[in-house]
Amino acid sequence: MNRTPSPDVPDYGAMANHAQEFASGFRRFQNLPAFNDPHITTKLNRLNDLTNNVNNIQQSIQRDITQSLIESLTRTIQRTVTQSVQPLRDDIKSTKEDLTKQIDAVRDDVKTVKEGLKSVKEELKSVKEGLKSVEEDLKSTKEDLTKQINAVGDDVKSVKEGLKSVEEDLKSTKEDLTKQINAVRDDVKSVEEGLKSTKEDLTKQINAVGDDLKSVKQELKPVKDGVKSIKQSLKSVEDDVKSVKQDLKSAKDSLAEQIDALEKNFNVDATTREINSIARVRNDGEERLTPLHSVLTGGPIKNFPKTRTAVQKLKEPAIARILEQLGDPYHKPDCGTPNEKRERLCMLVGVTEKYKPFVANPEQGEAADE
Repeated sequence: MNRTPSPDVPDYGAMANHAQEFASGFRRFQNLPAFNDPHITTKLNRLNDLTNNVNNIQQSIQRDITQSLIESLTRTIQRTVTQSVQPLRDDIKSTKEDLTKQIDAVRDDVKTVKEGLKSVKEELKSVKEGLKSVEEDLKSTKEDLTKQINAVGDDVKSVKEGLKSVEEDLKSTKEDLTKQINAVRDDVKSVEEGLKSTKEDLTKQINAVGDDLKSVKQELKPVKDGVKSIKQSLKSVEDDVKSVKQDLKSAKDSLAEQIDALEKNFNVDATTREINSIARVRNDGEERLTPLHSVLTGGPIKNFPKTRTAVQKLKEPAIARILEQLGDPYHKPDCGTPNEKRERLCMLVGVTEKYKPFVANPEQGEAADE
């Protein structure tokens, strides 16, 4: 760069050049004998010092001038850059804010979809737990309930498959959104080349994504309706299970009551027969009789004959009544003749020596003999 010296500033560069040329001319003759004079040598040394001083001054001036020019150019460049770049920065900032708002809106829609999926998953989880509880309760029930539970399981399986398909669609949509956002970032980097066109393309893409999200929401609605229908079916099944449980409980209580009654009757009957066996032993060979007990009530038979003679005088209705209280089948009208019934009663009471004492329960009799 050529620089014209100011008229107010001495041209130290030209002076230094002349001094150097003069010094170099003198150096050519330094080795000549005429120039070996000490005075001349001293002058030459002073001339060299002067030349060095001039060079130093020249370098200092050049540095000052260069620094001043650099600072001036820097200020000029900064002003120029500020004036030309600021509008572009404003456009970039405005575009960035618009893109941020649109991306935030997309994120909100995605968040809403995720929350919907989370709610559906929680509902499916509760459905699974309900199915598990129903399966455990229906292990001992009828085959038709098992078929209904299997049908419910098939419905849940189809719901899972539908949800899996929805998740795959959402995953694909997420990948598309990621690609689009990456494309947005790439377009932001090249905003100087085509900011306006890129902004319109991104707006179209985001609108398309919003349409896709609306479509996904519409597809999720029948899935939720299906889950609701399954819940209603499960409620009906649970009501049936409760009804079956109540029936089983009633049957169990009734069976327990019957068992208790049978056990009580068995105990009463065994005790009564044991008492009667002892009474027959006592009545053998005795005129005055020990009364026998009724197997029906467990208490002494009312109007029981007190002596052997009274037994022989009993009429057929009285004989049939006592035989019935003792649980003997001969009390029926079609069983045996009147004499056979009287002999049967005598054996049961133990008033005849022709027969051994009657044992109502052979097993208990054998145990008593042992």
